[in-house]
Amino acid sequence: ADDPATEQARQRYESGTRHYDLGHWDEAIVDYEKAYELRPDPSFLFNLAQTYRRKCDAKRALDLYRNYLRKVPKSPQREDVEEKIAALQSQLDEAATKPAGAPIEWMNWWRAEG
Repeated sequence: ADDPATEQARQRYESGTRHYDLGHWDEAIVDYEKAYELRPDPSFLFNLAQTYRRKCDAKRALDLYRNYLRKVPKSPQREDVEEKIAALQSQLDEAATKPAGAPIEWMNWWRAEG
């Protein structure tokens, strides 16, 4: 049988995934963060990065994707994650060059990346 922390982490992961599937980003984030605190599995960092990306928080998503690759340098998802990092960095760079209040094409990017 799994230890109690691993079982609680699994339950939080499952709850987070249900919230993610429904688009309840903040609730998914709480569950994935708690799961990582209980069991620091790098896959939870990936889930968090995905959730923050879907929430359109590019800076936080970028940090989490980089942390994920730091923890799992030989990830089979490395190429995909590096593409997401490049796209997020591009979004942040674009936002930094626009005047305050100028719209950013978050929704178009989100739809394309899904």
